[in-house]
Amino acid sequence: MKTSQRIILAAATMITILIVSTMIIIRDDIQTLLVKEKEWNFRTIATGDFYQLDFSANYEAEVVSGLEYSVELAVKDSSRVTPDIKAVDGTLYFASRDADPLSTEPMIKVRITMPLLKMVWGRSHSEITVRNFQADSLTVSIEKDCIFKGRENTITFLTFRSGDALVEWRNTP
Repeated sequence: MKTSQRIILAAATMITILIVSTMIIIRDDIQTLLVKEKEWNFRTIATGDFYQLDFSANYEAEVVSGLEYSVELAVKDSSRVTPDIKAVDGTLYFASRDADPLSTEPMIKVRITMPLLKMVWGRSHSEITVRNFQADSLTVSIEKDCIFKGRENTITFLTFRSGDALVEWRNTP
């Protein structure tokens, strides 16, 4: 065998080993992501009509404009948190019993569809994303390391009341 053939054979072997190693690493990352998603089992919650939202500690909420009222809730399988949801006078309250006050990671995920949103309250490490709303006004009150995000909304008057929190608002033309 000539030297050039040996070099080509060695290079091909190295490339094959590199490809196989990369595939193994990627496969492990994909499996890790799939396992994380399996920890969340969403179920639909029956609620009445509401136009305001109030979140306590450790909620991750996705609020989307739609024609019907819908609330889907999931609790992380590894947590011992019990969500407490109730609607009172047009406000949907999201609390959690047995929540760890030191935890900074969302333990409860909620997906909300509603036709009208007038006010949002968020506290203690909650993460709230609002999408596709068209309204005259929206009031947002957030505190204690809450994260509030807005995507593709058309709001004429937007009012923020914020303590120690992060606000990210993006509109697309």
